[in-house]
Amino acid sequence: MAVHYLGDNGPDGTTLGTSSTEKISFFGATPVVQQSVTAPAATATTTTNEAAIVSINSALVALGLIVTT
Repeated sequence: MAVHYLGDNGPDGTTLGTSSTEKISFFGATPVVQQSVTAPAATATTTTNEAAIVSINSALVALGLIVTT
């Protein structure tokens, strides 16, 4: 098995994508631009928190990082 690495162990790290509009994806998903999620306020209601979770889940699915079953 041949594994290819993105990083070169440089001291400054590795960047994937050069701007928020550059499309990327994982695991064969269709590439998308940087996803945006609105975080709830500290005094968020259960409904607001549920909406935030749905938003985060959708962003992760769009990137191909998770799948929902």
